[in-house]
Amino acid sequence: MANRMSRGMVPSGLVGARHRLRAGAVAVCLILCMMCSGCWDAHEIDQLAIVTVSGLDAVGDGQGVLGSVQIARPSQLGTEQGGSPTSGGGAGQTFVVVQGQANSPAAALEVIRRQVPRLLILSHRQAVVLGEAYAARGVAPLIDEMVRNPASRLRTIVLVAYHARAVDLLRASNPLERLPADAIRGLEEQSGLPRYNLKDFINGMYGPSDPFALGVRQVSSGGRPKLVIDRIAVFHKDRLAGWLSGPAMDGFLWLKGRMQTHQFTVPMPGLSGEVGVQVLSLRRRLTVDAPQGQPRAKVQLQVRTEVVENGSAFNPNDPQQMQRLQQAVERHIREEVRATLTELQSLQADAVGFGDLLYARHPRAWKPLQTQWRQRFAQMPVQLAIDVRVDRSGLTHVPPSANQTGAGPDGQAGQIGEDGGASPASGG
Repeated sequence: MANRMSRGMVPSGLVGARHRLRAGAVAVCLILCMMCSGCWDAHEIDQLAIVTVSGLDAVGDGQGVLGSVQIARPSQLGTEQGGSPTSGGGAGQTFVVVQGQANSPAAALEVIRRQVPRLLILSHRQAVVLGEAYAARGVAPLIDEMVRNPASRLRTIVLVAYHARAVDLLRASNPLERLPADAIRGLEEQSGLPRYNLKDFINGMYGPSDPFALGVRQVSSGGRPKLVIDRIAVFHKDRLAGWLSGPAMDGFLWLKGRMQTHQFTVPMPGLSGEVGVQVLSLRRRLTVDAPQGQPRAKVQLQVRTEVVENGSAFNPNDPQQMQRLQQAVERHIREEVRATLTELQSLQADAVGFGDLLYARHPRAWKPLQTQWRQRFAQMPVQLAIDVRVDRSGLTHVPPSANQTGAGPDGQAGQIGEDGGASPASGG
């Protein structure tokens, strides 16, 4: 009996030690709570300078750079009477542009910090605009600074100012957006151009192929300047090599598989006028190999379209005319893709990514080619296989211009029936 009682008893010294340990833990927690109470490192919105867009330009013939930042003014980001955005100019300007000149991007940013009486916040920066002269000199110092800066974000969009300085584009406002940064983001999303951020640019700069960037320029509309994105800047690693525009830019989008919902017109062979079509779906496949050390590539495109406009005598009911329309669309796409390949091969800039594919799928074949890839890419044959199908021709099958009476092949005019389909006109 005594043995059982002795086993269940706890020494009084041990109990006291446990109480002291608990009391000490509680005291430490209370002290920590007192030290961490409140937002000791908080900053009010009127103490912050939120950078929405930054730019960098070359200065002189040396290594000088001109850095610029676009800072939002929160007090002016409200709405005027009627709910319209606050004007971007005058006393109610929604942003300010601060610039600083130095010998490196980091030093230029420090010069800007000394001019701003608030804490500079770079984590909300949506885009970086590079002046054309600075991009031609080489953007490696800027990329290095942004990668090392913990406040930078890899999702930031990279743009190049077309025949202009970055600081001039940062001053351009947009009538529909309170901040130019929002306009740039919207233009990038609505243009259908490939989304290419800082992370993608770095991967392209250090990968087998070459990077590219969106080209932005300033135009005048109604006496007010505005920004448009309608160029592709092609690089040799970190240096600007040239531009793609017009059909060459459209061909680049075909090669990148970014032509969904795109609309264009093609002339109908043998008929006057043009037919407008819209892309419904696009499937793209690129293949690259190097038999016996000779690189070659093949581009396969499967395009599904619909007719959105008929400004000619094209009759969708006629199988031969439908085939001619598909051939015209295929010829239009082929010409644009060829224009892109010709321009890129003349620049010796592999912005499409053929080198990346060859390195990933045939690393042994890539190894002897990597030191001379630019020259081999410029001479590489590229085979095009384009399959086009027009799936939708619309509700009106016979255009009024088919003949003077608007009659179809069977002598009856095509009309839209009550059920929404096309039906022949009934005689009175």
